[in-house]
Amino acid sequence: MRCVSAQGSSRFVLIFGVLTYLFVALVLGSVIVRSTDETVNPSVPALGLTALIVVSAAFFIPSLLRRFSLEIRPRTAHVIAGLSALLSIGPWLITALGHGSVATAIYQGLRIPQGPVQFWDLNLVLQSVDCSQAGVDVYAANNGCLANPSIYGPGTLWLGFVPGDIFSASNSTWLGGIALVISTAMVLWLARNSTGLGQMALLVSVLGAGWLLILERGNFDLFVMWIAVLGVVIVRRWPTLWSWGIAASLIWLAGTWKYYPFVLGIMLIPLLFVRRGWLVLGGFVIATLAFAVLTWSNVQLSLEANSDMVDLGDFVVLGRVPLVARMLGGDGASATYGWPDLLVLGLGLVALVWGAVWMWSRGGAGLRGISDQGVHLAGLAAGGSALYLISVLVGGFGYAYKASFLLLLIPFLSRPANSASPRFFVPSAISLVLIAVGVVVVWNTALATSAGVIAAAFALGAAGVVLMKPVLRKI
Repeated sequence: MRCVSAQGSSRFVLIFGVLTYLFVALVLGSVIVRSTDETVNPSVPALGLTALIVVSAAFFIPSLLRRFSLEIRPRTAHVIAGLSALLSIGPWLITALGHGSVATAIYQGLRIPQGPVQFWDLNLVLQSVDCSQAGVDVYAANNGCLANPSIYGPGTLWLGFVPGDIFSASNSTWLGGIALVISTAMVLWLARNSTGLGQMALLVSVLGAGWLLILERGNFDLFVMWIAVLGVVIVRRWPTLWSWGIAASLIWLAGTWKYYPFVLGIMLIPLLFVRRGWLVLGGFVIATLAFAVLTWSNVQLSLEANSDMVDLGDFVVLGRVPLVARMLGGDGASATYGWPDLLVLGLGLVALVWGAVWMWSRGGAGLRGISDQGVHLAGLAAGGSALYLISVLVGGFGYAYKASFLLLLIPFLSRPANSASPRFFVPSAISLVLIAVGVVVVWNTALATSAGVIAAAFALGAAGVVLMKPVLRKI
């Protein structure tokens, strides 16, 4: 049977949009009324009020527009990439030239907390590689080589087998510099594949503390983002089963580093509709399960790494757990789910359904009109959404750089923003605004987390409909 009429579809889109707003209002309202005591930062209620005002504006201002058209100059993508390079490569070069105090002043102005060494997270990983090459068990406590056991998967240690000791802590400075250049190229690709309002959201996001923090730390989540984008580039350029196999292998490799990047396997859904695609998809699933079983002790170590990270400060923490810790009835320390947790999870679920209904409201003809490029961008959005939600919503905790995963959603969500129908462009505009808020305003945990959860869940629902379009077109 065909989907419901346009009027009926609009009604459902509106209903779930309103429900999403009501859920986030309940979450943030619970933060506002939370009684202050010695365990809660006295500024939390004020931050909750700020969050509610900003989210309300993000929902209602686009809803007042009948049409929103933004003409972008051809070189805008290069401007966005150049700005990202200026704020990342610039401080790196200044530090490399011996003017670290100047770079520190820049980071302080941008509210980026510097680590004790440049590219701190990258340096820690490379130290574990060096220690492993020296025969040390880097996952053992008090191993005599690392201050703390490594929380990364065994896949990171495979870097030690690369000839020439390239991946050594002594090379962290120039490896980090190369990472900044590659990340700039990734931003350029995202900008060139985005339209109008999406490019503006990306422009604002590259100024955000979440994005600049992941670059300053050289965190491995950055490399996971590269793999997601590279997988899309490879499959788009060479649409063969071999290219899908390469993309699946890259995703599997990322999973061996941190485990949760295995959720990028959602990007492989189109293989269900490719001849012999089940070979690649089945191989990926088997390899993932085998790795998890063979390294189960490391899986448990990785899952437990964030269990006690309930920081009631408001920078640089994201996640359901610290959000619940700020809500009425939430203590943030319980291993069981209470009603505040269920409320936050409900927010994500309702936003996901909103995104699915919104995309489905285009109808069968609209789904048939989505190009192969649109499907690939939907896969990228689904991957970025899954990365964000598995760590921030399901896992319950993440540092501010997890917000950078939201950048992968922008190309997909930006295209409907050019629609002539308010029913279609308004939800797209809301989600893009929330992405920019989630990446920039990471000093307000309640605001950044709620905005990010809504945007990620909405995009996952919409992208899921597109990825399953060969089935849905027949309904």
